[in-house]
Amino acid sequence: MAEKGLRKAEVARKAGLVQTNLNKAISENGNPTIETLERIAKALGVEVYELFTDALPTEPEGLVLLGGQTYSLVKAPSACQLPNFVNLAALRPAVKDFVAASVRSRETVSFGGLVKGCSLFSIIYEPFGDPPRFLLSITGGNAGSFTGVYLQDEYVETDKEGSYIAWKQDLIVNELCAAIESGGRSGKQFNNCEAVVAD
Repeated sequence: MAEKGLRKAEVARKAGLVQTNLNKAISENGNPTIETLERIAKALGVEVYELFTDALPTEPEGLVLLGGQTYSLVKAPSACQLPNFVNLAALRPAVKDFVAASVRSRETVSFGGLVKGCSLFSIIYEPFGDPPRFLLSITGGNAGSFTGVYLQDEYVETDKEGSYIAWKQDLIVNELCAAIESGGRSGKQFNNCEAVVAD
């Protein structure tokens, strides 16, 4: 609205909405219906997706017809492309950096990419699990699909009283990389969490 120089009352009128309903729809806790979003977008002269992003795609790739509505297909920005580890020598440092940063951040984070251009992998760190864990998923290549669970506490070394000594980061990096490089055919399984390979 600010970019178009329009006031809320004017947008509400063009969208056929009561201004209080428009205020609710665009509030931080708003939960507008698709129909309301379409009305607001039409009143602003924009596409619905433009209400949700600052970086607007600019290169239409084609059109698709869904439920009587025509939508533009757009090319994803190059910044969204996944890293392609054609040379596996680059995989280990990338995984090591992710593992170290994710444990330091203590937040749920993810990292992924392509291996040799044919297998897609994704690693998710869940710090609030009991215990904290890394989830690895691999799809494509010759392996079909693979999911593995790697529990962080399996790599924590403690003394006889149970005091924390060190976390064995290199061991979990080795396990993740071995599983990724082999398409899931290699890698350890922990605490009876089964790694599954499906055709």
